[in-house]
Formats: sequence, C-alpha cells, structure tokens
Amino acid sequence: MSANFETTIRRLWAGLRLPAPTFRDKPEVTLSIDGTDLKLAETADGRGLAVSGRLGRLSADPGERDGQTRRLLQIGLGLMASNCSWVGPDPDDPAGAAILAEARFDYADGRGDRLIGVIENVIQAVEILSPELSARSRREPDNRGGTGGLEEAMIFRP
Repeated sequence: MSANFETTIRRLWAGLRLPAPTFRDKPEVTLSIDGTDLKLAETADGRGLAVSGRLGRLSADPGERDGQTRRLLQIGLGLMASNCSWVGPDPDDPAGAAILAEARFDYADGRGDRLIGVIENVIQAVEILSPELSARSRREPDNRGGTGGLEEAMIFRP
C-alpha cells in the first residue's frame, strides 16, 4: 500500500467528515453513500485509485443476458458525454456475470474535488444502470392491473 493511497483516503475521509478509515492488508477501502457501496482501490500500476460500484449480475438466460448487455452498452455510451465512468465485468467474479461501473482518479491530479467528482460519476452510473440488471426479467408481462384477459375488458358507449 502506497503512501499516496493512505494520504488520499485520509484526506477524502476528513473532507467528508467521516471517522478515520481502517486500512487492511490490501490497498482498498469501502465507502458507503446513500446505500451504495463503492470500492476505492489502488490501481495495479500504483498511480491512482479505481472507484467502482457494483451494478448487479447479468441474467443466466442467454437471450435476457444479450438484451441486458445491449442496454448497458447503449446507456453507458450516452453517459460518456457527462460521466467519466465505464461499465464492465467485475474482474473478481470468475463467472463474469457481475457488472461494475468504474472510474479512475490519478494521484498526480491531486485535487480532492476531482476525486469527489469521480465518486459522484460512479454513483450516478450505478443509480442509472443497476435497474437494467434487476431480478425481474424485462420480458415478463406486467400483471399489476390483473390478468389482462377479456373478462376485464371495459366497453365505453356514448
């Protein structure tokens, strides 16, 4: 764990008025904001932080999985105009079904407001994209109003 990692995390926690962070063996910490858990981990090259949030898991059904992937890519492409995060598989998931939103903060940038912006971008991506991976299949019929059969049909006459 580099000194840059510890310094950056301590400054972030202080800026957010959180109790001092607890560091473990690995150079990563979890930040929870409004029910969204973000992992802040030092990048493999040691030059910055990767901020990631889990969107969910792709469906086991191949047809549904293809649709989810297509929607994630389309929406993610639209987000790129105003959001620095990207969407991809969680490298810690051997099945490759877990999907993350992730963005990078370089230590050389050094600006705390830039790190806050990166965190906000990842939260925004999680909030926008995670419904695409909800447990309810998009191909299921919506039964909120009943069965939708002819016995429920109404005829209006003037």
